[in-house]
Amino acid sequence: MISTQKDLLDSQLFVESDAFQNVSSFKQKYDHHIDTSLFIITTHLIDVKAEVMPISFALTMTYPESWVSSEVPEIDLSNGDILSHDTQYRNVVNGIVEEIVIYQAELYPSYNSILYPLDNQLVYLNLSMKKANESGSNLAYLEINKLHYYDQTKHRNYHLIESGIHNQVQQYNVEIGKQTKQFYDLFNVAYFKYSHKNIYSYLKIIQYIILSILIATFALLINPKVGTAISGRISVIGSSVFSLSANIFQVNTLIRAGSGITLIDIMTAFAGFMILLCFLITTRTIKLNDEFGHDASKVYDLIMFRVLIFYTVIFFIITYIQV
Repeated sequence: MISTQKDLLDSQLFVESDAFQNVSSFKQKYDHHIDTSLFIITTHLIDVKAEVMPISFALTMTYPESWVSSEVPEIDLSNGDILSHDTQYRNVVNGIVEEIVIYQAELYPSYNSILYPLDNQLVYLNLSMKKANESGSNLAYLEINKLHYYDQTKHRNYHLIESGIHNQVQQYNVEIGKQTKQFYDLFNVAYFKYSHKNIYSYLKIIQYIILSILIATFALLINPKVGTAISGRISVIGSSVFSLSANIFQVNTLIRAGSGITLIDIMTAFAGFMILLCFLITTRTIKLNDEFGHDASKVYDLIMFRVLIFYTVIFFIITYIQV
């Protein structure tokens, strides 16, 4: 699971060796570039169910006024939706425009729930100029040279561990009559890698899985001398099944269901196995109580209680450390 997620993220961050040569070729043909800096103002919680992340960012652009027909260059976000934009500053001196525009948008993260709640999310800002390939003497394109991350929001689920920017050129051919012409699009890809791995979010999501195990395990301490009263212990262990089911329902409301085995599936299977063990231990306790008396069955319950608690703690600690 770890290698699967790593391969997915690495493949999307990887830039082919000839990509930079294509960027250079693009710039030679479309040399009217708009110098741009990207400022990340605010990012919001990643909605892993709807697969969107609201974001607020600003672009500072410098360019000759004659290169752009509109007051604000039309920006295209290929992996999201720009909801609105607001020009904060615009100044024209000797035909050179300097402006700052703030955008509100929704991005589509690179979603992978295999390791949820210890997963990573990769978020792109894939920006380009709209209508960059239309015929005309002045073909301008966006060139982001600097990335600034000013977001100070304390996120409850993901935190930034890596960010960067690289340029990519997409080349495609169009047949016009008997001729084939090449067209290019330059994408400024700013990427942000977020990690879900922190103790708080980990425990918050799996708390009911742990609770269901503890309910069943602590029921082993119920060891009445009257044999018929052992049915109360069985009822307590059975209630842990409903606790576990409620947790799985809660998790499924947070993430989009996918095929294959996930970390949550393994945790659920482990919890179910521990609850089943508690049932089996109870049947053994009843037998010991009948054959050797209450003291023998009580010692057995205490030993098994400590064993189950120990392996439960080890399981969740190792899971967190390894992932």
